Amino acid sequence: MNTLKLVGQILIVLSGCGLGIYLKSRLINRQHILSAMVLAVNEAATQIGYINTDIKALTAALCRQPGLEILSFLEPFYENLRRGRSPREAANKAVYGWPRGVVTAADRQMISAFFGGLGQSDRAGQLAHCALYEEQFKSAAAEAAEARQQKGKMVLTLSMLAALALVILTF
Repeated sequence: MNTLKLVGQILIVLSGCGLGIYLKSRLINRQHILSAMVLAVNEAATQIGYINTDIKALTAALCRQPGLEILSFLEPFYENLRRGRSPREAANKAVYGWPRGVVTAADRQMISAFFGGLGQSDRAGQLAHCALYEEQFKSAAAEAAEARQQKGKMVLTLSMLAALALVILTF
């Protein structure tokens, strides 16, 4: 009987640790995604400014760009464009089809607005659009890095403490 209780308590502690690690990894993942979006915006501005490609070719280039693999919505976005959807509709469908919890609702809206706004104006307008969103993504990435720094250890510690408190209550 005591052995089963001990095993149960160990499992509770391990579950608490696992939850803390999961929550910390979400903070890390958000920072990586927003940093990748800064790279994507820079690449888009380069493609628009120097190569002057259309949105389908631009998206295809972004899908092949090293370092942007974490932006898993790019492939569905490209496929939606190929099927004839407008950039805004394609972006909404791809970004809002992304699993919940990957980024915040505000991040999701900002990503969708960036990709949905591509191809909607002339070259100068596109470059201005990229410059605006580059600053927004840089700011969001810096905020995510700060949140990771501040909350990362706290989330892990609190989940372990909650598990230990539950073990003490069941002892």
